[in-house]
Amino acid sequence: MCIFKLNVGGMRSSLALVAAHGATDADSLRFVGPYAAALLVPMPSSVITALFCFASLVHLSDDFGTLASVFVHATALATGILKGKNSAAQFMVRYLMYFHTPAHYMRCLNRGRRRAVCASAAASALSLCLSRRFKSPTFELGHGAQRVAVAHIIHEFTMKTNP
Repeated sequence: MCIFKLNVGGMRSSLALVAAHGATDADSLRFVGPYAAALLVPMPSSVITALFCFASLVHLSDDFGTLASVFVHATALATGILKGKNSAAQFMVRYLMYFHTPAHYMRCLNRGRRRAVCASAAASALSLCLSRRFKSPTFELGHGAQRVAVAHIIHEFTMKTNP
């Protein structure tokens, strides 16, 4: 259905740090089930993208509530319509960088998941180093990356509901 091809230009470092926050999942073997399901269950591409969008809406509600998540997603949609998909992507990366990722780390720390934050710190350092090596101004959020994001969201949901 939708592979997001985005011009990230000067946002490469922010994107690398946002992507690395998912490494918090490695603090427990409980990540295996959600990742296996999200990565291995056959699904049409349209279902993957729809699941990615729905999961994002649910996941970001952990930051400031459901209405705030709806507002963030509606703002991204409106930005995309009015200014183009790259502006919408830049808006989302900024939100994820400055609000979601720090809030995610605080949730992990509040739940006693210090190893999760340490794993993500190491992944962040590696991700930053690697991001400097790739000079392409574009980033493709394909179905594989969407599946990984869905796996992260499912894992975080299970960690929240069954600590």
